[in-house]
Amino acid sequence: MSDEMSDDTRDETGEPLRRLPLFPLPVVLFPGAAMPLHIFEPRYRQMVARCIEYDRKFGLVYHDPDRMGPFGMEPDRVGTIAEIGEFQILPDGRSLLIATGGPRFRIVDGIESDTLYYEALVEPFHDDTEEGEELLPRRLRSLTLFDAVVEQIQDDDEGVDGSASAGNGMEKEGGPEEEGFAGESRNGTPDSVPRPENELDPAEEVSFQLAARIRIDPLWQQSLLEIRHESERLNRLDALLSRVLGGGIEGEDQE
Repeated sequence: MSDEMSDDTRDETGEPLRRLPLFPLPVVLFPGAAMPLHIFEPRYRQMVARCIEYDRKFGLVYHDPDRMGPFGMEPDRVGTIAEIGEFQILPDGRSLLIATGGPRFRIVDGIESDTLYYEALVEPFHDDTEEGEELLPRRLRSLTLFDAVVEQIQDDDEGVDGSASAGNGMEKEGGPEEEGFAGESRNGTPDSVPRPENELDPAEEVSFQLAARIRIDPLWQQSLLEIRHESERLNRLDALLSRVLGGGIEGEDQE
C-alpha cells in the first residue's frame, strides 16, 4: 500500500498531500492522547493489517452515524493521524490495539480504490502561529483550573462508592475505567479514554492533552480539534472547567 504521495504532490498553498486510510468513529482522538481500540469489522481488520505492514498509521475521523447518517469523505473534514503502538491479533481475526494521536489533517478528496475501507487524500492541518512566551501564562491558568477540578472531584468522592467522574464530565486518574479495551457494541469505540500518565509541561502544547482528560459531548471535542489557535482552545477549556467548579456540566453540550 503506497501511503505517501510524491514530494511534488502539494496543494495550492504548498502543503504536502498524502493518501491515508480512514477510520470513522463516534469519538475524537486528540494529538498526543492514547486510545484503546477493539477492531472486529472485516473492512477495518483489513485496514489494520495493512497499516501494521506499512507504517502503522491511519486517520481517525469523528463520525456518529446516529447523528450524521452514512459516512462520506467530504472535503475539509478534520481528523487526527493515529499511530498503532501495542497490538494483539486474536485467533478469530479481531485485534486489540492502542492508537496514539499524532498531527491533525484535513480531507482534500476521497479516493476510490479496491480496498474495503475508506481512503482519502489529506493535507496537514496546522495551528496558526502564536508566540510560546505569550501562551505560557495561559497554559498555567488552565492547568491550575484543571487541578482545582480534580481536587474538587476527589473531595466530593470521599466516603462515596463508585466513580468520581460520573456526572462531572471529568476523568479521575487511576480509576478502573482506564483499563482494558472496548466492548462489543460498536466497532472500535473505547469504553473510556485513558488519561496520560505523564505530567503536562506548560512549555509545550497542553490544550489537547487537557481536552483528552475531559468527558463531554464528542461534537464539542470535535469543534475544539478544529480550532487553529491554542489560546482559543484554552479559553474554551477554561470556561468549561470554571463551570464544573461552579457546579455545572452534566453531560450537556458546551459552547
